[in-house]
Amino acid sequence: MVCAYLDSIGCNISKTMMAEINRVEMPWRMLHNKVDCGIFAMRHMETFIGSTTWQCGFDPEKELEKQTRQITELRYKYVSMILLLDLNNFKDQLLEYAKEFSKSMEGRKEDKKRDLFKEHMQRQDETF
Repeated sequence: MVCAYLDSIGCNISKTMMAEINRVEMPWRMLHNKVDCGIFAMRHMETFIGSTTWQCGFDPEKELEKQTRQITELRYKYVSMILLLDLNNFKDQLLEYAKEFSKSMEGRKEDKKRDLFKEHMQRQDETF
C-alpha cells in the first residue's frame, strides 16, 4: 500500500521498495476471532526479533480459555501504557480519577486487594 501511495503522488522510488511477501504460519493463529487483530498486531510488533520462528507467548486457538485470558491481560497492559503516556493530555485527570476510586475502595479488606494483585501479577508472569 505504501508503494501504491508513492506511485499515486509521482514518487518514483516505489519499485526499489518492493519485496516478496511471505505469510508465516504461526501456531497461535486464530481462525474465528475477528475482533482482536489489534492486540495480536501490537504483541507481534512488541516481540518480533526478525525471524519467522519467534514466539510471542500466545497459546494456540485450541486453548481458547488461556488465549482469551492472555488477550485480556494484554488489553490491560496496552491500555494502561497508552493512558499513562506523558503525551496523553488527560493523564493528570485520569490519575485523579484513579486516586478517587482508590479512596472509595479503602473500605474493602486490604488482604483481598493484596490477593487480587498477587493473582494478577502471577497470571501475567505465567502468560508472558
